[in-house]
Amino acid sequence: MKNVDWEHLNSLLWTGDDTNIELAVTIAKGMSALPQWQTYQQLKQCVVFFEWHLRTKFSIGKLIHYVQANGIQIGYTEYPDCLAVLSPVVRNISLFSHNLPAIPSFVFQMRKVEDLNLAGNQLNELPDELFDLENLRVLNISYNHITSIPTAILRLSRLEELCYISDGYYELPDVLPQLPQLRRLVFGWGVAPSQSMPVPDIIFQCRNLTSLTIEGLMFKEIPAAIAQLTQLESFSVHEVYISDLPNELSLLLNLKELRIESTFYESYISELPRVIPTLRNLRSLYIRNTMIGTIPDEFANLQQLEYIEFFNINIPVESIPYWEDKLYKWLPNAVVHWDA
Repeated sequence: MKNVDWEHLNSLLWTGDDTNIELAVTIAKGMSALPQWQTYQQLKQCVVFFEWHLRTKFSIGKLIHYVQANGIQIGYTEYPDCLAVLSPVVRNISLFSHNLPAIPSFVFQMRKVEDLNLAGNQLNELPDELFDLENLRVLNISYNHITSIPTAILRLSRLEELCYISDGYYELPDVLPQLPQLRRLVFGWGVAPSQSMPVPDIIFQCRNLTSLTIEGLMFKEIPAAIAQLTQLESFSVHEVYISDLPNELSLLLNLKELRIESTFYESYISELPRVIPTLRNLRSLYIRNTMIGTIPDEFANLQQLEYIEFFNINIPVESIPYWEDKLYKWLPNAVVHWDA
């Protein structure tokens, strides 16, 4: 046994193959004085932790399979250090809404994690160790008390999606456009704004964005600079206080999905934005919680539309059959969904 190849044994453990896992565990059990014994002991502690919170029976093999499929997604506020041993197989971690004042230390050991959800906690800042997780592709830090993002975010060179909805004042980093893989951005306020908050100019320098969601801001209009986001395929505005969309949207030839959602009783959008019938490449349109009460004839120009959804708009229930019939005549190939 002195000639055991520990690197090979470790590889056996994390293959996900039941036979290999069983072999690695069996060898480790008989080697309490050697390195693999420590891994085995930590895995046993992880089994106890997951059994306690998921109320199911785990073997080490079953635990590895579970974590490979689900990542770490347990509704708890304290996490043992032994979870770091799962680093070879963890690709996603969700610590959503656990009231955490700080990021648990085990997270910083998860060198292969790609999707990290820290939303809905009590975080005030992002520690430097977070930006050493160089495989991160999705980072959600929404609904915390974070007011700024360090420039160290540049170290996340593989980051594709950033979600940053703040509970008050927020600041986007000037280095945001330098993230080479950033494609999807969600930002805004998660509470009703008490003052006008313009869309940050830095957004329009992120020229590779394919998806942009703005939530909860109070501003008079979306800047014409949005035309610079020529790669944009999906654009969403939620809980915003605007009355129209800019004509420059028609310059976004890759735009395929548009979502407009407001607070129904505070909606400033009373007419279908004039630019919508000009979006000739649009495939999906969602209009929710607005005071829109009529649909103009120009809507018939959107022959490429495949899906339309109207939810809680200002068209009386008894008038829906009329508008439904009209839409099907205009756009016979589109699926139209109404929910009054």
